[in-house]
Amino acid sequence: MKQLPMRPMHVEGEDLHSVIERAARLNHMTPARLGLNSVELSRRSTSERLLELTGAALGMTHPDMIATTLDVYPIDVVGHPHRTTARTWRMRLAGWRCPRCTALTGIYMRDWRLALHPLCTRCPALLCRADSGREYSTPDRRAVATQQEIANTLSAVRLGVGHAAEFRRLYELVTLVALTADDHWPLLLGWEAELRQQHGGQSHDWMRSAPTTPADAAIVVLECARALSDENRYRRLVEEGWERVLAAPIGAALRRARGNSLRALLPAEVKAGAADSVPAERDARFVQEALARELRSMADKAGLQPRHVPGWHFRAGGGFAPTSRESAERSEIALATHMLLSSTSPTAADELSARRTLETVGSWTVTRQLVGGEGINAMPADAIRDFAHSLVRDGLVDFAERRRLLTTASDLCSRLQTNITRWGVVRASDDQVAAWTWITLTHGPPWHGLAIEAARELDASLDPEQRLTLYDITVDYLREAGEPSIEGMTAGWTKRGIA
Repeated sequence: MKQLPMRPMHVEGEDLHSVIERAARLNHMTPARLGLNSVELSRRSTSERLLELTGAALGMTHPDMIATTLDVYPIDVVGHPHRTTARTWRMRLAGWRCPRCTALTGIYMRDWRLALHPLCTRCPALLCRADSGREYSTPDRRAVATQQEIANTLSAVRLGVGHAAEFRRLYELVTLVALTADDHWPLLLGWEAELRQQHGGQSHDWMRSAPTTPADAAIVVLECARALSDENRYRRLVEEGWERVLAAPIGAALRRARGNSLRALLPAEVKAGAADSVPAERDARFVQEALARELRSMADKAGLQPRHVPGWHFRAGGGFAPTSRESAERSEIALATHMLLSSTSPTAADELSARRTLETVGSWTVTRQLVGGEGINAMPADAIRDFAHSLVRDGLVDFAERRRLLTTASDLCSRLQTNITRWGVVRASDDQVAAWTWITLTHGPPWHGLAIEAARELDASLDPEQRLTLYDITVDYLREAGEPSIEGMTAGWTKRGIA
């Protein structure tokens, strides 16, 4: 698309959709003409098509376009862009606006698509839904200061100097508190208490999704955010929250708490005492025991061993390699699988061995639970079980041997480069070819700093026949370099992944 004759100057922190809507109004056209249609509005992440189309029309560079989207944040803030799982601050369909400044300028901000940002700190004002009428509510200084601290932390995370894990910790605390929140608990003061009295203190299951109403978010998010920096307030919220959850009727808050990591919120004193009655942990231990027995049976009957585990938990239709946001989670499933195949009760030594063997870090969420004796929740257990079954079903591959051989394959790249150069598909560097080979053969993150994106670019330039040719050259090379015992080099599962 050609550049538009009238292009608005985007404000720092403005949302991409806001920029598009303002450009459309200036040029007397609909946002859909610029690619902002109902499909894009319902997406959890911004499509490359929209970025390319609007970038050309608005005269903005690709980095500038990315800066207007939630893609600037890590998983701990926005979750996985292509999955509808909960426990993410990102709101899919809800659009929040400021009843004051948006009404005057048409501008709304990128961070207002996060449930942890229910206030406009400039006006200041409580945000409102885009599909509702304007309701003016002016927060007090205490609420605005808390929201500003959250905004500052978000800014630090964008710059890579903040701790994104704090937002996951905040989400866990909000989840616990919101399960049994009512008109009187948690204790709120000032404007926040008045807001709750006006809108009602209703419980909400944040494990399913964040609320789409700014008032519902503000009632719990601001108080919980303050608690993270106040040990006494944090301890009080956690202990009171668990007492209320445990006292809740079966089938309500207690059942919703099962199988989730709220257990991690408990202070040490509570863990040593009444926390033993928390069903979430007992269930998690039972889940781990059942999973360990099943994996042991697969090891005895099918020969599944830790050496057969790749660096990533790969899924059907997952593409050449997971995105950077998905990589940590998929590595975590692979690490946990390796640990449970090594021991039914993994230790810190098993965890370290798995990380060194697979040469990946993961997200630490599942492995830390296993090492701490806390068990494993149902969702990752199901992923590990499916992963193990797929390894057996599609033919066991000795990935450990592949990794060992590839680290010493000094002249393999030159063999592959000969074909790539002859095809003329792309000018590939040796590092690019090495990364592609590692990912294709080990199904794990590239070895020692090789770039996934560079390998993805090379893979995208190859057709299926060319991929298969390079794959066969690599397999033949490894077969020559290795021992005859290397089984599964041409397993169907691996070849399907490159076709």
